[in-house]
This record gives sequence, C-alpha cells and structure tokens, in this order.
Amino acid sequence: MKKNINVLFGERSNLSLSLSSVLNNSILLSGGDAQELLKYHDKDVRINVVINSFQRSIELGDFSNPKQYTEKTLGDLSNIIDVLINIKDLIDTVIYTSSAAVYGRNPCCHEKDQVHPSSLYSSLKISSEIMIQSYLSAHGINYIIARVFNMYGGNDNFSIISKMIASHAGDGKLHLFNNGESVRDFIHILDVCNIYNKLLESDYCGIVNVGTGSGHSIKNIVEMLKDYSVDFKINSKIRDEINESIASTTKLRSIIKQYNFIDLNDYFVKEIAL
Repeated sequence: MKKNINVLFGERSNLSLSLSSVLNNSILLSGGDAQELLKYHDKDVRINVVINSFQRSIELGDFSNPKQYTEKTLGDLSNIIDVLINIKDLIDTVIYTSSAAVYGRNPCCHEKDQVHPSSLYSSLKISSEIMIQSYLSAHGINYIIARVFNMYGGNDNFSIISKMIASHAGDGKLHLFNNGESVRDFIHILDVCNIYNKLLESDYCGIVNVGTGSGHSIKNIVEMLKDYSVDFKINSKIRDEINESIASTTKLRSIIKQYNFIDLNDYFVKEIAL
C-alpha cells in the first residue's frame, strides 16, 4: 500500500502549524527547501502539497527590500512548482493558499468575479494563482486555489481579532479604522484546516473561496462584548477601505457539503468575556 504524505510549505506559518496537527503524516518545509521532495522520486508514496509560503504577515507592509519580498513570494513558488513538475506522478493534489484580497472592492466575492488587486500583496497573490494554474494544469497536476478570507485563531498575532484579545489582556486600548464599521468574513483557523482536509479528499480542481459566508463588523462585536462587561478604549482613524467583503460559499458548500463553522461571537465570549 502506498504511503500518503502531506507536505506543508511555509513551515513557520500559522496555518501550516495548525494543519500539521489535522493532516496525518505531515511534513513541514520552508519555501526554499522544495528540493527535499526529490528524495521521494523513486519511492512508493502519494503526496498532497499545501503551499502557505509567502512574505510573513507582519512584514507585508515592509517595502525596504524588494528583492527579498519577491524571492519570498514568486521566487519560492517557482522553485516549488519546478520540483512538483519533476515528481508530478507522485502528486495527488496541490492547494495554494491565496487570499480574499484579490477581489479588491468587490463586496460579495464569487470565484467567477474579475479580480481587482489594490495592493502589492494582492497583486502578487494573483500572479501566484496564475503561475499555479498555468504550470500545474500544463503538466496534469491537480490543483486547488483556496481564497481564504479573514482568518483568526491559532498562533495568530496579526488579525484584528487577535489584537482585540491582546488589548483586553493589556491596557484595553484598541486601534481601529473607520470606527470598526467595515464588515468582514472572519473564519477560524480550525475551520480552514478542516476544510483543507475535505478539499484534499475531494476530486475538485480550480478556485474556491474559504470563508463562512457571514459578515461581522468589529463595531458590532465591541457592542456585543459590553453585555459581558468588556469595554475597550477605542482610538479610530479614517482610512480608505472596502466597506464589505463576504465570501460566496456556494461552491465551497457543494464540495464539503454540511459544515458548521465556529461562531465568532461565541469565540469572543470564550476568549475574553469568561
């Protein structure tokens, strides 16, 4: 019987670390270690690959080193793709972790909608998607591009959700944009991991949104937490941003069928209010 291996690129990423506890026989690799897969060339194995390697979340706004930025994104990805082509007969499915940011100012995001990059980050994500589609389809490798919405949980120290929890544990000061009125589709990292597991078990090929299909504003969450005697000292700034971004989940639901997402309000009550 062939051994099944799950290779997770982006060994230090929050998602890779969480996936390694959900997917059996997981191997964590950095984006620069793609050559490690060549050792399986003559082995009796089947390999799933999840590509999470990208510029670190906390460094997405650091434009001091353009060479390093592109090497960590398109450079690492091109090396990974090159290796996958060399061992394509061993590959079952490749998931590339993209982002809802590719939709730009589209409030209701459907996989067939035209992408509208509004930042270097979203532009590079779109370029990465095109690389995955072009090269893997040309070599008969099954791929899934997962456009993940606003993920929180795990070892997260980047999302507004984690910042609210840290603020409550600290001085209570919370920095928001536009009074927290913008609506976002927040999805817990455990839900993302479970969905990835189901996607790898499916025969789907193409783009799929990974979100809950429901929207929340930070303003409403702050108001809800007041019922639990949790109050923040809000410091708000005005910034041009999309008012609403919610995943269309019709395609996702058709693949994973019935699924109950972790409720964001319940998560906050557990993490902050109790």
